[in-house]
Amino acid sequence: MFKAMLGPIADMRAASVTRAQAFDFLESYRSTPMLAARLRMELGSAWHYALDAGRLPEDSANWWKEVLRGRLKSKGRKVEGKYTGTQKRVLID
Repeated sequence: MFKAMLGPIADMRAASVTRAQAFDFLESYRSTPMLAARLRMELGSAWHYALDAGRLPEDSANWWKEVLRGRLKSKGRKVEGKYTGTQKRVLID
């Protein structure tokens, strides 16, 4: 996932990524919200690991945990051009 999706920020130093850059990067994947949420989760975990390992300065912020939290929601699966959303199932006698 990182090799395929990190294009614009791949060559940046991790400590130099700003909140606005993180927001714009995730916003560019807004059309695929589940993929964007997974990418956000993976980047947040990678930043957390790097902070724990001492590979990032201690005052570096983990913007990936903050940016777009709770705002990357899927509309559901699309079948024949319409969103299916969630379907409830019930048991019958």
